[in-house]
Amino acid sequence: MGAVGAEVDRHDGQVNAIAQAYCEDELVSASLPPPVTPPTWVTWREAVTVVTYPRHLKKTILIALFVGTVLFCINQLDVVLRGDATTTVWVKAAITYLVPFCVSSAGVLVASHRTSSTGDDSTRGADAG
Repeated sequence: MGAVGAEVDRHDGQVNAIAQAYCEDELVSASLPPPVTPPTWVTWREAVTVVTYPRHLKKTILIALFVGTVLFCINQLDVVLRGDATTTVWVKAAITYLVPFCVSSAGVLVASHRTSSTGDDSTRGADAG
């Protein structure tokens, strides 16, 4: 009977440890702020807010840097490495980074558009596809 009693005590200790960890986790999650809903837009003024929303802006800049660098290497790197880069080449290089930024920003706008100022998206699927 002593072995059974020790097994029950060990089991109770594990249950208590799990319950305490769960309660501590609940306290931690209860102290976290609620998740922020990304902005949506109807008017072009609201669209600017969506594009400049920090989380969206960070992603679009990272996309522009990655895609722009790949395109720059494909299209302009040989000219720059030869030392033949002119002002025109550097303008093209800037546009090479600007285009993927604009495309990814347009994607954010398409994904975050709402059909009315009340937030009713019931007609959203009707114009798609």
